[in-house]
Amino acid sequence: MVRGGLTDEAVFAWEAAGALLAPDCPDPAGGELDEVVWTYLAPAHQRDLNDPAEALARAERSGRSEETAATRTALQRLDRLRGLPEDERAVWLGAYVSAAQRCDFAAQPTL
Repeated sequence: MVRGGLTDEAVFAWEAAGALLAPDCPDPAGGELDEVVWTYLAPAHQRDLNDPAEALARAERSGRSEETAATRTALQRLDRLRGLPEDERAVWLGAYVSAAQRCDFAAQPTL
């Protein structure tokens, strides 16, 4: 930020998401929806789900069927999050951020 303006909106989005979603938790993994929410909030920064075809190809190259299944599930959840009506998405994200701030991954809302 420079005198009331953003020098790089993507970096600002990334840092804001980090401040919301990455508190000092004993398990820094963030739960199973971490990549979904990061990709939604800061899509311009490279995350595992930004390019669905590449994410699936990377998972398949790993040779681990559970990783491929997890990637497919994450991509479906990202589509569901993007498809929520704006007011429902705001409520969902609020509940997710609240759980993340408390490091309570069991309390994360489902998608």
